[in-house]
Amino acid sequence: YIKNPPWKQWQGDENNADVLAEGHEAVQDAVRALFELRMRLIPYLYASFARYWREGIPPFRALVMDYPDDPEVRKIDDQYLMGEFLLVAPVVAGQDARKVYLPEGEWVDFWTGETTQGRQWIEREVPLEVIPLWVKGGALLPLAEPTLHAGDPAARNLTVRVYGDGRLVSTLFEDDAQTYDYERGEFNLLRLTWDNATGEGKAEREGNTAVPAYVVQRWERVG
Repeated sequence: YIKNPPWKQWQGDENNADVLAEGHEAVQDAVRALFELRMRLIPYLYASFARYWREGIPPFRALVMDYPDDPEVRKIDDQYLMGEFLLVAPVVAGQDARKVYLPEGEWVDFWTGETTQGRQWIEREVPLEVIPLWVKGGALLPLAEPTLHAGDPAARNLTVRVYGDGRLVSTLFEDDAQTYDYERGEFNLLRLTWDNATGEGKAEREGNTAVPAYVVQRWERVG
């Protein structure tokens, strides 16, 4: 047991004596930002696990599953795909830069919005507070409000980021999030699409099950 969160002081005795580490405020801000990112990604992750249930496609998987014809990805074991549209390249303690392989297509840096053509290795500096994360070009990425818990109704309010031409359909999964009623078909699918010609997005629901629904508050162009 420790009295304070570990990012304030990782030494147990000092933690319990309220002797906090120097600069812990900056670490706490970084941890808060990462927790908020996790909460923003919950609709996307929930849909990814629902896809696993419906189609058998793992939400976290090696690059070779999606790019089997690219020999370069067969030897990569320190990057992975998260859901349909995200590529993650973790770092370890003491690492302030790393090489990342981007497969075929366009990839957009989640943090900067910079677009890079794939099928190449790139190198990126990695600040402490940043997890290297890329979004597939053309993706529609739904992001929730960063609430304290997923049961907060505000967590259903979405900002949909449109990457590039937004040609890739994003499908969200709605159920009661409490029971196994979804196994009996008690769920809705919310399909997000983007018309690049008109610059307008559309959210169309399939099903009429009475469950908490997502609400698209705004569409945001990136790249």
